Amino acid sequence: MSNLAEKITEDATKSLAVITTVPGFITSAEIISKLRAKYDGQTYDVSTTAGMAKAVEARRELREVRVALDKEKPKVKKEALDFCAKVEADYKMLRSAVSEYEDIPDEAIKAEEKRKEEEKTEKARIAAEAQKALDDKIIEIGKLPLRCVGKNSEEIALFLATLEAKEIGGEFAGETRNRAEQAKSEAVAEIRIMHKAMVEAEENAAIAKAEQEAEVARQEADRVERERVDAIKKKVTDLREVYVTPTMTSADVELIVEACKSKIITNDEYQEFYQEAFTMNQTTITALCKIHGELVAREAADAQMKIDQEKLVKEREAFEAEQKAANAKRAEEDRIAREKQEAAAAEEKRKSDEEAAKVREEERQAAIVAEQKRVEAEKERKAAEKKAKLAEARCKDAETALVKILNVCRDETITDSDARAQVSLIAEASL
Repeated sequence: MSNLAEKITEDATKSLAVITTVPGFITSAEIISKLRAKYDGQTYDVSTTAGMAKAVEARRELREVRVALDKEKPKVKKEALDFCAKVEADYKMLRSAVSEYEDIPDEAIKAEEKRKEEEKTEKARIAAEAQKALDDKIIEIGKLPLRCVGKNSEEIALFLATLEAKEIGGEFAGETRNRAEQAKSEAVAEIRIMHKAMVEAEENAAIAKAEQEAEVARQEADRVERERVDAIKKKVTDLREVYVTPTMTSADVELIVEACKSKIITNDEYQEFYQEAFTMNQTTITALCKIHGELVAREAADAQMKIDQEKLVKEREAFEAEQKAANAKRAEEDRIAREKQEAAAAEEKRKSDEEAAKVREEERQAAIVAEQKRVEAEKERKAAEKKAKLAEARCKDAETALVKILNVCRDETITDSDARAQVSLIAEASL
């Protein structure tokens, strides 16, 4: 049973131990392990003098170890950094020593490999350029039909004969020559189709041109005839289009009637429209005579109406003069009544304003008195509240006051300003 207890104690001690592999921290780790074992499970009743002293001593001992560790850290870190710098410098020295002899054969091998690769690349580039030049020529052969666009059948036939007589150049060989021959055959076939289509198009164009010229001649004859008929019809229409404006008098219309009667209608001038022209002129003369009679009657009525209107104007002027005098008299009477009414309203407003000012002054004085009473009541309430807090904070002796102050300082739920206020209140109540 004793061995079991010893083992449990040993395991607990090991769990509190702090382990480090940094040489400079080993001594600090041993001291910290001992302090952890010493203070593990300790409690501190700081509400008593003895408990407070025990807590202060524990904090001092632990703080000294922590401060010593903080001071040791820069030294340990510098030693580690110096060692790392030494490792890096020795590594670079050793690598340079072996690379000095390794680089000689390595550079020779790489230079030869680079030369062979560049030679191979150059040969491939030259071959590709030569093949591209031949491919471009084959493409140009395929585009030869485009040169016939816009040419007539004779020009296309000449171009086709030249192309058929021209041989494929000696620079083409093997598969490339076959492709060139194929491109030429396709171009020749396409140009033959273009030539056939152009011959047919030119024949159709010639037929269409002859038909178009015949149609133009027919349309020109129709136009000349239409202009002749339109000119005669316009003359017939002009016989009807005799305008009478609203400003014309009966004498003006009478002159127009005489002019229409004097107009001579002949077969040579109106040809197949002679009868229509004669009828139109007679109809116009009849309409103008009717308008002339209406104007004569209207002018007589207008003369009588003018006489009647002049009479009405004189009567209206006399009536308006009487109305103007009556309106001026009534306006003066209204002005006098309005001025009396405005004077009475102004007096009433002055009295009302004086009464309102008096009421406002009384209300202001009452508000001042009420505010003074409120301030006195607030002073009395605060004095009573402070008296109650002092009674609550009062302690029986200085030790009790000190403990109470320490408790306030440790309470993390209280803000600094509230803590200072409570400490000041305890001190004031205990004096």
